[in-house]
Amino acid sequence: MLPQEMRIEKINSVLFGNKPFPAGAVRDWTCRRDYCELIMIVSGTRRITWRNETFTETGGSVRFMPESGDGDRYVSEIIEPGDYCIVTFNACGAPDEMLHSQLKFSAGAEQLFLRLWRTWTLKQNGWYHRSVGILYEILAELEGQRYYPNDRMDVLAPAMAEIERSLTSGVDVSHLHELCGISYSYFKRLFIGRYGIPPRRYITKLRMNIAYEQLASGNLSVSEIAAILGFSDISYFSRVFRRETGCTAEEYRRARLRKQGEYREP
Repeated sequence: MLPQEMRIEKINSVLFGNKPFPAGAVRDWTCRRDYCELIMIVSGTRRITWRNETFTETGGSVRFMPESGDGDRYVSEIIEPGDYCIVTFNACGAPDEMLHSQLKFSAGAEQLFLRLWRTWTLKQNGWYHRSVGILYEILAELEGQRYYPNDRMDVLAPAMAEIERSLTSGVDVSHLHELCGISYSYFKRLFIGRYGIPPRRYITKLRMNIAYEQLASGNLSVSEIAAILGFSDISYFSRVFRRETGCTAEEYRRARLRKQGEYREP
């Protein structure tokens, strides 16, 4: 079980993976990591090997990964592609063992993970402290404490669920209001009032912020990131990225990795 006294010191990243790896793909994540991971498996099936343990996880499960050393073997094999949300963070008093079957997954936990991802990705005023608060709520939910998200009855909830579900496969903005049972003009007014920007701009910002996080991680190529985000044409992705940032994706990656001290000149 996650200890009650565990204290979050820093959230490093919140990523949403939309079927990034095909069936049969094997990823070796064995390396020294000075941070913990909390992973929610939304869908799909994968086989995980951690140290001397191998198990299969499916959609509707949560896994906690501790800090690790160079000799801690960590391999994932994709059996059926699926979606997941992963939070990397530093914490005082965190367990030094992997936890998976001990954690209680629930609809409340899933909604909190998605709310954390939205808050982290949009980065609106107060986003970091709100993110820390939501992560604490997730930890409490996984311990079995009952939680009801504040926006459960939000009129925009069906549209937000559709955006999250279809973000990387194409969101039909013109029909989102129909899911909420309201007119488009009223939907747009409510949306801007809640999120500060129009729906189409919100979706673009989400996709680009996912690209920023993936580029900074250095794990995927630019073409792989474009494909994950639903851009079948990498040149179109490049135009959108330059319009949003003023630089190319590769320039952005190099700048971020240099800042992190991880970039090496070829």
